[in-house]
Amino acid sequence: MQLLVIATAALATTSPHGVESPLVDAAIRAHVADAVGVAQHDVEVRSNGLGRPWSCGPAARLDVETAPGESFQRYVRLRVVGTERGAQCADLRLRTEIVVWEKVPVTANAVGAGETIRLSTARVERHKVVGASVDPLAGPYIAVAPMVEGAPVTVSRVRTAPDWKAGTTVTLVAGSSGLVIRTPGRLLANAQNGDRVRVANPATGAVVVGKITADGLVLAQGADR
Repeated sequence: MQLLVIATAALATTSPHGVESPLVDAAIRAHVADAVGVAQHDVEVRSNGLGRPWSCGPAARLDVETAPGESFQRYVRLRVVGTERGAQCADLRLRTEIVVWEKVPVTANAVGAGETIRLSTARVERHKVVGASVDPLAGPYIAVAPMVEGAPVTVSRVRTAPDWKAGTTVTLVAGSSGLVIRTPGRLLANAQNGDRVRVANPATGAVVVGKITADGLVLAQGADR
C-alpha cells in the first residue's frame, strides 16, 4: 500500500468537480507524483471525488492510500484518512479523476500507412498513450496505419525502417581460401543489417542466400570478405 502524509488546512467550497479543497488536491497530487515518479506539476487533479466539505481542522494530518499496482490511468480509487490530535477525523473512499502528463515521442506531422514518421516530443495525457513509446534513437520508423499530427508513437503502431530496401543493388561475396568472387546482385526483400537475405544474381538468374552486412556485402555461406 502506498502512503503519503501531508498536513491539511483551508476551508472547502463547492465545485462541479467535487468539493473544492486545495490542500486535499495537493496531497493527492503529491501522492500520485511520488507513486508514478514524475514531478508534481505533471499531475492534474481534475476531480478529488469529495462529496462533502473536508471536515478536519487545520492541524490535521492527511494520509492518501492507493491499491498496490495502481496504474493511475485517469480514474483512480483511493482512500483519504485524516487524523487530528491523535483521533481520526475523516476516513473516505474516493473515486477521483487524475491526469498524469508525460513527455513522449509524437508524430511531427500526419503520415499515411507505409510512410516514414518524423518524430517530435510533446506533453501528453498518460492514459492516451496505449503501449510502450518507441525509442527515438532506434528509428527511423514507418507507420503501420495512418496517424494524425501529434499522435503518440508506440511500438505497436510502427515498424522499424529497413536498413536495406528490396531492389537495392548489393555485392554478393562467395568463395574462400584466397579465391573470393564478388558480383552485383539485387536484394529480393527489405532487410536489417545482419539478416539472412535472398539475392538474385542478374548474370545467372540464380538466387543466393547469405548474410547482409552494414557495408552492403551479402556473404554466402562459408564466404570470406
